[in-house]
Amino acid sequence: GKKYSDIIYAPYSEGVHDKEVVRSGAEFVNAKVNQAFDELRKAGIISRSFPGQLVVDTIRQDFIRNLLITEQTDPRWLLNALDDERLRLAERVLVRYGLNGDSTFRYTYSKTKALGPAQIMPLTYSYPVRTVRRGKKIRKIGGTGMVQVYSSANLIRDVNIGRVDMVNAIKAAILVCDDHMLPVINRVKNSGPRARQVFDSKNDDELDIVRAMIYNGGPGKYNIATGEVNPRSRGARETIDFVKKFKII
Repeated sequence: GKKYSDIIYAPYSEGVHDKEVVRSGAEFVNAKVNQAFDELRKAGIISRSFPGQLVVDTIRQDFIRNLLITEQTDPRWLLNALDDERLRLAERVLVRYGLNGDSTFRYTYSKTKALGPAQIMPLTYSYPVRTVRRGKKIRKIGGTGMVQVYSSANLIRDVNIGRVDMVNAIKAAILVCDDHMLPVINRVKNSGPRARQVFDSKNDDELDIVRAMIYNGGPGKYNIATGEVNPRSRGARETIDFVKKFKII
């Protein structure tokens, strides 16, 4: 037709997998993560999960860097690889960032409609309030997307562009982690001393594991009794494998 797009993209290959390209990819990711954190700090975005604190003071930049790599690493390869192969598999992600910069993973679209470098679902990103009529009953749903919940963060409103713009996608990922932690904390507080003890005893690395599981599968994946992935929750197998990937990364 009359519309077309020029897409120039260098796919991964062993021939370009060298230290300089990997370093370039790592520097690119670091710069974009730093920029996302700086913009959220300047906007003064307060955490919903940890009231009174800036959201960027409640989550580590290393977590977000590792999350971006985890999202784009094939679980079938990584989980079945030997230890000396796993680093090279993780580096494949950085090679693509080193080669393509802002275009990297711009067209990475999953069967569940997750899109972009942080693989964010469309309704997780933006879910405006809308009115639903069922017979004589009228109710409002929505208002739960990151664009709506953290309106002062000024995320890109277009649900597709917002998820593929590198810095904007990283900001959205940070906010998803904060948003999803709130129902976990509330459920822990309302579930007795044992649940609180399990959660409160977690160190920073263990809290990052919780963030990884709820980022992938939602707040319901957290088991308040064990502090691990709830094996009976829907889609638990995928989240268990995602957490395994994250630990390896």
